[in-house]
Amino acid sequence: MLKRYRTPPAPPATAETFAYDADDPRDLFGVPFDAWRDNDDTDVSGPMRLFRSAVPHFRRNGKGAFVAISGIEALQPRLPYPLGPYRPALHGFVKLLSDRHGREGIRVDCIAPGLMENAAAEFPEGWLNTVPAGRYGAVGEIAGTGAFLLSDDAGFVTGQTIVADGGVDRTAGTLLRATALSVPPLQAPA
Repeated sequence: MLKRYRTPPAPPATAETFAYDADDPRDLFGVPFDAWRDNDDTDVSGPMRLFRSAVPHFRRNGKGAFVAISGIEALQPRLPYPLGPYRPALHGFVKLLSDRHGREGIRVDCIAPGLMENAAAEFPEGWLNTVPAGRYGAVGEIAGTGAFLLSDDAGFVTGQTIVADGGVDRTAGTLLRATALSVPPLQAPA
């Protein structure tokens, strides 16, 4: 998206600088506002329009499943992906749509892929070192995750964002464990 606007490329990354690089020279406000609007149309408004078009078909069938595609920078915004902060809006809408349509048998989920092989040429040298799995993700792996979410086998999964990133972002699991440890056990009424 940003190539079209001739913004400076992301600097080289290492495992240490992928999450935060104090020396990243790019100015977030150097990204033209047209790029922000285009990104919103692609990453948020586009999936919302598609879902709105699908709802009548889902209702006629008495059920349906919809999977949006996001990216890991929605979970942990990083300077190399300055447009990534739009993607949490998509995750929020996935949750709202699953709340609104769940009783109609309509499931709504999202996949957040990490560094993918089809875009490997766009990544600066060294970025593969940021992936604990030691490789880029395969498009077929994301398709397989989507196929599962669209299948009846995922019938009790809705409102979720499935992270498929080779282990790059593990904050959600850590957060859930920390939250579970801090919640006092339920007490039976006296």
